[in-house]
Amino acid sequence: MIPGQICNLQLAEDQRQLDLDSAVLFPCSCYNVDVRLNVAQEVPWHWHEEIEAIAIVEGRGLVLADGDTWLLEEGDGVFINTNTLHSVQLLNGGVCRLHSLVFSAELLAGVPGTVFEQRYLRPVLCSPVRAFSLRQNIAWQQQAVSAIEGAYRAFASESFGWELSVRGELSRLWLLAAEHAAPSGAAPEENSDTRRLKEMLRCLHENYDRPLSLEEIAAAANVGKRECLRCFQRTIGIAPIQYLLKFRVRQASRLLAETDIPVTEVALRCGFESPSYFSLTFRRLTGKTPREYRQHFCTAQTSL
Repeated sequence: MIPGQICNLQLAEDQRQLDLDSAVLFPCSCYNVDVRLNVAQEVPWHWHEEIEAIAIVEGRGLVLADGDTWLLEEGDGVFINTNTLHSVQLLNGGVCRLHSLVFSAELLAGVPGTVFEQRYLRPVLCSPVRAFSLRQNIAWQQQAVSAIEGAYRAFASESFGWELSVRGELSRLWLLAAEHAAPSGAAPEENSDTRRLKEMLRCLHENYDRPLSLEEIAAAANVGKRECLRCFQRTIGIAPIQYLLKFRVRQASRLLAETDIPVTEVALRCGFESPSYFSLTFRRLTGKTPREYRQHFCTAQTSL
């Protein structure tokens, strides 16, 4: 991605990092996401070391993070702290478009050990609050959403000095977070559900292309099958096998869009033993057959 270029959100295959191509020069990426266009109409569960700031710019959506769920409307936003497991989901038949900035704390800290890092960044990064919503009817939170949108506009402008403008807006956002949303004291250890879930998700992400049993998924976190099911249900609201199917379809959609690999081979590469079951599952989650999805993507690219 060219610094200053807005793009669609793309997760790495392990769902752990976003694409920060310009990390060396400017450790920040900016995304314009229409959740309706994503597989299963959601931003899938993921986590990354970078901080993420989101503004809802059209419609509404459910934001889930670290065990909390918020219904956010146009004009609201959310702050996602480092390594926090989170997702954005579309309500049935609705619309949700968001602007997201994903950035390294180093962008604001500058040289390690500075007053910026010690007085302002560390209290937020080490806060027990791993994510918090930003509501337009609360003054300081409305200002925070305004800062997110200001950073987005500066990022998109590509005008001289846009990097300083983005950094300035993100600094304004951070100051509001440090002043209003970062209680003092050391952060508690990651809760057991989140820790176990990340281990099981790693197992799913690394082995989705082959048969995978519930026992194997549970063993990745050293828990039994029942606790595995409860952990998934408590945190992300679906069973492990449902999550696995969604992940396989998401990986398949990428292959269909970016390669000319035959549909049957795409199905096999993504862990589907039967091409017919792959087509049925793909259509249920995307509204299109694999061939229709590939054709739609090719048509959309040609029209750009």
